[in-house]
Amino acid sequence: MKYLLFLAFVYSGPLHSSPLQAVNFFENSQRRDLEADKKRWVLRAVKKGQKKRCSSFLVENTQNRWFVATGKHCFDDAMEKQCLEKNVEFLPANRSGVSFVGRCQNVIIEDPRDDIVIVEIEILNRHRKRASNQLKQKLRENYQALRLSSYIPPVGFRLQLLGFPRDRIRQGEATISENCWVMPPGSPTPIQVIPQTEWDQEYLDFYRQRSPSETPHLLGHNCSVYGGNSGGPIILENTLDVIGLPSSYYPGLYAEAPSTTSHSFDEMYLFVKKHRTLLEQNGIVISEQINWISGTFSRLRAWGDGIRVFSDQDVCGLKLSVDLQNGEIKTQYIDKNGQCPQVGAEFRWFCTPDHIAETFCVHATEEEKYWTLRSLNSRSIEMSNPQGDHRVYRRTREI
Repeated sequence: MKYLLFLAFVYSGPLHSSPLQAVNFFENSQRRDLEADKKRWVLRAVKKGQKKRCSSFLVENTQNRWFVATGKHCFDDAMEKQCLEKNVEFLPANRSGVSFVGRCQNVIIEDPRDDIVIVEIEILNRHRKRASNQLKQKLRENYQALRLSSYIPPVGFRLQLLGFPRDRIRQGEATISENCWVMPPGSPTPIQVIPQTEWDQEYLDFYRQRSPSETPHLLGHNCSVYGGNSGGPIILENTLDVIGLPSSYYPGLYAEAPSTTSHSFDEMYLFVKKHRTLLEQNGIVISEQINWISGTFSRLRAWGDGIRVFSDQDVCGLKLSVDLQNGEIKTQYIDKNGQCPQVGAEFRWFCTPDHIAETFCVHATEEEKYWTLRSLNSRSIEMSNPQGDHRVYRRTREI
């Protein structure tokens, strides 16, 4: 549903007034003001002469330059033209501590099929004059540039969405949407499950006409998003890694959608895969792995086949078989106290080839609960899913 973030932004018609009018748009997701330090993780993207505004973020690089990423549709899919005419500016969040203007100098990547665009900016002071070295140094010390991820984010991993949503509750303030996670392929969208009575009729008709042409995406997310979030980063929680940019939402829906539904996003790993050479030529930092959990999966290398683990939260134990060469783990239920109803059942966990050296493997049960498996240390592993189920299994002392 690409470009709908912009379309919703300019709408000025009546809004839904249901008693379920929501702050968060998803029942799981929570929105709040950005902390002072994280206000320096995100910028307003502004087209001069127009009221519409999007979100954007600084991109880390090794060449002492200033790069910004945002949504291409925020500038009418003509960023290069707008940049040449000096119509593109990037502004700090309110009360972020540093006053400056970033003016687009040139476009680094503007692919016709992606809604992600990267530009190089010139730093100006608040009077739009050339910035002093002092101001630039202050920016480097206070603003956090983010990294582009090259990996597929695992289903169930927690996310944060930063930006300036312009719904009537947030009204363009710097906002973080959290308590949300990566959703599996094929997850239903809110329009498919929420009763039509919860929709503004004009918008409902609009989406009925356009939803069939929505560009399919591999993964989804259930972070609260609204017009103005366009171009803002979706970050893997506890990292600086941007896994994508939001690409859809429903402005006529003011009821909280179930946590099992999702919106699409433009996946950063696909963008990086396509443009890696150009990104590297410009010194743009690419995150090749999930840094905060890197390497912990490798602790299983020494476990070998047949290791048994048990949990206080489960009447069953697990027998593990580790096949790192093929990126696979097998778990088989075993008796703990003669009470395991699933004894003998075996499951295969798929570990994506790019992440065999890391922690996560994914398994979907018949109930379509997507579990992740991670190694905590040399004696224990953790299983969890987005529904809140969490179990820790430990090796017995006898092993």
